[in-house]
Amino acid sequence: QRLALPPDQFLGKTAEAIFPPELAARMAGVIRRVADTEQKESMEYSLAMPSGSAYFEALFSPLDDRRIIVVARDVTAKRKADEQMREQAVLLDRAQDAILVRSLDHVIRYWNQGAERIYGWTREEAVGKLARELLYDNAAIFDTAIEELMEKREFNGELTQVTKDKRNITVQVRWTLVFDDAGNPKSVLAINSDITERKKLEQQFLRAQRLES
Repeated sequence: QRLALPPDQFLGKTAEAIFPPELAARMAGVIRRVADTEQKESMEYSLAMPSGSAYFEALFSPLDDRRIIVVARDVTAKRKADEQMREQAVLLDRAQDAILVRSLDHVIRYWNQGAERIYGWTREEAVGKLARELLYDNAAIFDTAIEELMEKREFNGELTQVTKDKRNITVQVRWTLVFDDAGNPKSVLAINSDITERKKLEQQFLRAQRLES
């Protein structure tokens, strides 16, 4: 159906008569290997369509000593979704803010490069860890913020967090509950900005004002 070709344009024809030469040669190679080894083999390929490129996954399986069955699956939508996710990941990694996704039990599921820069832990070190244990010396602060998040579906405020090298930093956090299709909360999107230096400058300014007065 995706190819918009009726069965009679396939039946009795070789791959060379249906597909572009390079693709037909690849398919012929797979067919020879499956026939020789009697083992299943898969391949991915694309075809130029009027609406743009279409992507397929094909599984070649030996049926008997003379025949091979081929099952092709259209994966264009999945391929485009994967590409979009990769593009979004690149954009998120370019952000200066720390962007995290946490499960409802506070396990870190996503950790961008901004988070690596601010906190010092790599993605591999942070993903799978509990945010409460990784980022807070005082878990009560975290728990209070979570209570407000669950009540109001979002939380905005300043929190004291800890880095890998044990520095305390002041962070402006913007947390939002993410919901599934059924309307149930499934995760937390956190966008955290390190405002430690800004807070220090504000305190210096206030001290200077007090001295002047």
